[in-house]
Amino acid sequence: MVGATRPYLILGPSVGYRVSAKTKNEITGEEEDADDDNIEKWDLGVAAGGGLTVPVGRATVFVESRYTWGLMDLDKQEEDVTLKNRGVQILAGLTFPIGRR
Repeated sequence: MVGATRPYLILGPSVGYRVSAKTKNEITGEEEDADDDNIEKWDLGVAAGGGLTVPVGRATVFVESRYTWGLMDLDKQEEDVTLKNRGVQILAGLTFPIGRR
């Protein structure tokens, strides 16, 4: 049996860790790995978004969207350049209760 749809909002801190970074030459179009010494590995930011949940039996289906604002300057080398992280996420999934209800 499907239950009522419920909206929700989210707001909170965001912590990111750089797995990789690439630079692109705008003239040639070539991409290459960025120098690890010039870009911070960790980023702190704020995430905000919202979603919908729909109970389906004992499980719940959800769809969620988030926007993340990085607060740190990630460029370690250039003083006149500011490099900040921004991102959009769209998530969908299914949750199940653990234990007795």
